Amino acid sequence: MKTRKAAYCWVLIVLLIALPLSLSWYQSYQKDHFSCDATTNIVGENISYDMITHLTFDNGSGTYSSLGILKEKGKPEINTNNNFSFKYWHEDGKIIMISGEHSELEKVFSQYFPQTPDFFIYRERGISLKMIRENVSSYLFSYDNTPLFYCILTNQK
Repeated sequence: MKTRKAAYCWVLIVLLIALPLSLSWYQSYQKDHFSCDATTNIVGENISYDMITHLTFDNGSGTYSSLGILKEKGKPEINTNNNFSFKYWHEDGKIIMISGEHSELEKVFSQYFPQTPDFFIYRERGISLKMIRENVSSYLFSYDNTPLFYCILTNQK
């Protein structure tokens, strides 16, 4: 009887140790294995740019895909498509992303949106963003305490 109680106690102790470790591992795994969608609208005096973005994060490698419509007063709409891969890692509560490819939209961004971060245009350029888990289904990406986009999870790997 004493042996059985001791065995139950050891099983309970092992479970109490394993459960928090498992939860911690699962949360860490989710932070590096997901994809999400964001909608962005940039409005200027005579111009607007509506964009749908899809981001995929997979253990240090990621992809960025966006489709957009650029509308300038008095001119025909321009459809845009921007896709590239990137590397990323987490550091000091931020996510650092380094682009792996050059964007074909360099002329569009430099002409209409000169403040666009180099990460979205040039190869081997980086950006550091704060990535905050807002709830079970989304992340908020911000720069210098300014929200940039709200990304809704689409697929958890």
